[in-house]
Amino acid sequence: MCALVIREIESASELDSLRADWLALWKRSSTATPFQSPDWLIPWWKHFGKGQLFVLAVTHETRLVGLAPLFITNTRSLSLLGTGNSDYLDLLLDDRVCNDASAAIFAHLCEHRHAWDECDFQNLRHTSPLLTMKSCAGFSERLQEQNFCPVALLPASAQRYLDSLSHQLRHNLDYYHRRLSTLGDVEIECAGEHNFGELFDAFVKLHEARWQMNSMTGVLCDENVRSFHRKAATGFLAS
Repeated sequence: MCALVIREIESASELDSLRADWLALWKRSSTATPFQSPDWLIPWWKHFGKGQLFVLAVTHETRLVGLAPLFITNTRSLSLLGTGNSDYLDLLLDDRVCNDASAAIFAHLCEHRHAWDECDFQNLRHTSPLLTMKSCAGFSERLQEQNFCPVALLPASAQRYLDSLSHQLRHNLDYYHRRLSTLGDVEIECAGEHNFGELFDAFVKLHEARWQMNSMTGVLCDENVRSFHRKAATGFLAS
């Protein structure tokens, strides 16, 4: 095992100071998803976090090679940042030290089990290293399916994607495109720093209008939720 050092991050300011190294690790990791990014998890903690941060930063010769984005709830449950509104939760690991880093994280958690009563790791992928770790001595394990996360594999070009659709779907797309064109000129515009605010506001209005059709409010009616998504999207855009 290579020489690894683990540092506990217990404050929002420490988490912010880790952003640059965290983002570099996220870009290096082949298993990373947007939900392990600092652009998602730092705003998540600021908007939804309750309890005590217990993020474990794993370094090798001053280089960040692993991150366990954890917190301890008010009921002493050890959970992953992003719990509740993220598709995938997991450790973030450098490919070159994946096994060593995950083993070091597990050992650290067992050594500090006086701080928590249970681990509640939700929305893990079936390949998550958290599923291969053995329980600390004296603890039992329970594994269950939670949510389905559908995936659309996109081809190399938009035309190849259209060609892969059924005849009925292609017919529907043509129909709705013609209907949309009767309202005026139709353009597809990419978001950038110059127009992000305008496009995000439009997205929120469309979302609300869609839900109001069914006499419902939708999740974005909550200002805190809107603020979180705006902050996260701003970070992803910059990255």
